[in-house]
Amino acid sequence: MSAQAPEKIGIIVIHGVGETYAGWINGYLIPRLETWAAYGNVDGLARRDKNNDLVLTLPAKDRDIIVALGADEDFRRFCFATGLDPLADDPHFSTRSQRLKHRDRLVYQLGMVLSMLPADKWLSDLCAANVPSGIAFEPESTVYHVRDPASSNPTKTWQSFSRRLALPRVEATVTELFWADMSNIGDTSVARLSALIQLFMESPFVLGKAFLKGSRGGIHGIISWLINLTNWIMHWPIAGMTIAILVAELIVIASQLAGLKLNLPALVALALAMTASGGFAAFRKWVHRKIGLAYLSLAGAFYAAFFFGILGYVVIFLPAAPLDDLREYIITGMTLLLAAWTLWTITALAAALAVVAVFLFRLLTFRLNKAPRSLSRPAAALSLSMILGMLWKAVLALLSIMIINALVPDLQPLNAACPADMTLEYFALTGDASADCTLAFIKAGLIDVNAINTVSIVFVLLVAALVISWRLGLRRFNAGAAQAGTLSLPRMIASPLILAAIFATGIFNALALYIIGFGDLGAGLRAWAPHNFSEYFSSGVIGIGIFFFLLRRVAESTDGIVHIGRDLVDHQYDPSPSAFALRFEKSRDRRAGAADPRRTKYRLRQRIQRRLEALIDDVILAQQADRLIFLAHSQGTVIMHDYLMNHDDLIDPSHRGDKTLASVKRIDALTLGSPLGHLYRYYFQDYDTLPVFSPDKQPLIYKLRGWTNMWRVDDPIARHVSLFPGIENIGLPPGGHMDYWREDAVCEKIWALIHGLGMEPPEGEAAEQLPETAGQG
Repeated sequence: MSAQAPEKIGIIVIHGVGETYAGWINGYLIPRLETWAAYGNVDGLARRDKNNDLVLTLPAKDRDIIVALGADEDFRRFCFATGLDPLADDPHFSTRSQRLKHRDRLVYQLGMVLSMLPADKWLSDLCAANVPSGIAFEPESTVYHVRDPASSNPTKTWQSFSRRLALPRVEATVTELFWADMSNIGDTSVARLSALIQLFMESPFVLGKAFLKGSRGGIHGIISWLINLTNWIMHWPIAGMTIAILVAELIVIASQLAGLKLNLPALVALALAMTASGGFAAFRKWVHRKIGLAYLSLAGAFYAAFFFGILGYVVIFLPAAPLDDLREYIITGMTLLLAAWTLWTITALAAALAVVAVFLFRLLTFRLNKAPRSLSRPAAALSLSMILGMLWKAVLALLSIMIINALVPDLQPLNAACPADMTLEYFALTGDASADCTLAFIKAGLIDVNAINTVSIVFVLLVAALVISWRLGLRRFNAGAAQAGTLSLPRMIASPLILAAIFATGIFNALALYIIGFGDLGAGLRAWAPHNFSEYFSSGVIGIGIFFFLLRRVAESTDGIVHIGRDLVDHQYDPSPSAFALRFEKSRDRRAGAADPRRTKYRLRQRIQRRLEALIDDVILAQQADRLIFLAHSQGTVIMHDYLMNHDDLIDPSHRGDKTLASVKRIDALTLGSPLGHLYRYYFQDYDTLPVFSPDKQPLIYKLRGWTNMWRVDDPIARHVSLFPGIENIGLPPGGHMDYWREDAVCEKIWALIHGLGMEPPEGEAAEQLPETAGQG
């Protein structure tokens, strides 16, 4: 009678942001699992030395085993259990430091003896002697060159490392899928700066749209419309005019520095033409690959062409216009920018006041808890737009002052350039002033903008620092209560206190700049603000160089935040198939079929879904696995959720998993530090309520028979997940968002899943599948 074949298990580790290299399971996860198993087999977790376990992989007759010989007593017991008594008193191995020093020699001598008998015999003797030991994973890794279904190149592949564990009744294969490499940020300072600029332009447009999805009726529809209008103004008129004007002015500066004596209208026209053509070429290169830079380029190209047309009209039909005065060009460009910012501020102020009005109404009528997410989502979207708008204004104010100082170095201060009897209020209403007076007025206004934004941003940063400090103080919470899952921390991302600070500063910006006016407030600000510092800092090319250096330092110091923001934006980017941008795509893309929604809907999300499907096909299903286990961390838990929920819609039809995965009897999941319940369900409506699935089209999540979610009490990203009523949530002691694989509870759960402990039979009908209550909330 033949022995029963071992059960085959496939384990897929799905990484979140930050793990950008292949082979992570070899260097971190598997050694940790082996160490935990070695001590767990003899109930020795309490005496384990986490800093230096001295875990050795030794060859038995049939397979490798691991032994932990860090403690001197463990080594002596090992020697007596294996008949190697003389080694216990050998001065080369008598202490831990000596065993470390002569590690290779020790492994050689022990291996010669252990290779004579099977692993089960040695493990039985070692466990009886209370020596930490266990079965080791196979030492050799298998490197799979998995196809990239998103690439048109059939030879395009990516690497995935796999390790195998062979037990008498179980064969497990562990492999990994990376997410952060999809962001493609790069390692240089310039690449990080480029990524920061892209996020700067993309976040309000992409995330704001995702936050506001579903807000269509009543006051929420009006708020949503105002926020979308605010984002559109920043995304197109402000960004486009900024690029067109600043690039043209920088070209003029470069020509002056080079000593070129060119006709000014011709030089400006040439600069605008170069901006338009270069922006359009950059857009066609980057569309749907670098979202922010693509649309920034397209907006700049559009407005550069628009200004080029205006300049041509003036040259042809208004020959008497003062086209040789550089001040007139600067005044025209800056006036248009200030007008666009005025419109942006008005719409942002209207949206903010509407949100505040709804909040106060619910507060007075005791309805704040009725639908908190319906108010939190527009508040988060508007806050994102407002804080980035304030940063954008501060950047533009500094750059504009630099440009003015470089192009008109002899410009007099406001009080000297304008007549004493001309008030700023009169000037703002009539515009009856000389070019020097007008330009001095604009420069004074820009200095006011810079001062107000600086105060506002500092206030927001102080509030954010207080919130973060308060959260860090909560690490002192009782670890036992955290282990029981009874503690939870406030939401860090878009905290209510931070939202309130952003709203207050945004309203302050609007009132200070566009209701009170530059005149009275500006005088007080200039008396208080470091006016001379602004002058010297913003002086020409030196100021631009200093500013670029500071931006590079900011980009480098926020590298982790940039990665998180990049992946979050990529995950939520959902352009419409009929978007204006599609008209400018290359002909080969148009021939692929513009009606196909897969070409435009969640492009980056689909790519990682197809990678996951290819990995399952090539590594897991190729070995005819009986069970599949997902081990996901952070953003990887969202990838797992999306794959199981939307498999039929997101995967290429040529790799349909509903056929290939039919042989898998059971799918389990272990999620660590998941943002699904803490952030995604709170801010994105798609993750708030689950759709009801028809019986004839059940997603892969119907195969999910067990889901355990673990989260640390002080993790700012994660909390319990309650998408389904059958999810087991386990709270862990404080420790932050990273390195969950170090936790004993995580290792214990992984081994329990591998050995099938505490599971109902995969084919049994008694256990209720998790998603059968989908649609109930």
